[in-house]
Amino acid sequence: MKKEVSTTELHQKLGELLYGVYRNGDRLIIKRADTLLAAIVPIEAYQ
Repeated sequence: MKKEVSTTELHQKLGELLYGVYRNGDRLIIKRADTLLAAIVPIEAYQ
């Protein structure tokens, strides 16, 4: 599942969000004030 996450939410829920990436294959798009900053994807997608 693709999900946009603010930097504040990432800071507050990092462990939970990373678990979703690991367990469910979630893909996170990190943004700050409508600016896309980074993506967190499962390691399989990166390799």
